[in-house]
Amino acid sequence: MTPAQLAVVLEFERYAQRRPDMARAAIKTFVKEYNAGLLEIGKIADIEQVTEDELILWRDIAWERRTTKASIEEVILRTSIEIVDEFLESSGQVMAAEKKARMIVAIYRLTATSEGVVDRPMLVNLLRSIS
Repeated sequence: MTPAQLAVVLEFERYAQRRPDMARAAIKTFVKEYNAGLLEIGKIADIEQVTEDELILWRDIAWERRTTKASIEEVILRTSIEIVDEFLESSGQVMAAEKKARMIVAIYRLTATSEGVVDRPMLVNLLRSIS
């Protein structure tokens, strides 16, 4: 998906929000108005014409990217938080929120990219040894 295609999708979303009564017809109307140059944005980059099928495809791709980008594995996140909390409790340390967040993110990434399950006690001991 090109930046211009994403821009068309975002413009359509803005367009559709201003016309909630149109629902499904919004795609057809948007395409018609875009192709005729009737929208306030005019044409975006080198996209002179858009078909309904293209707009639907671009929207699907854009929403899939958003969902993928925003998705997290709740179990991995919870485990990462628990490991940091366990480390802090066992070491008696207090950590600023920013530093704690960085540690959680590091453990999350390690766990999410590991082939197997991360050895929790080993990780807590490792954190204790480097603090």
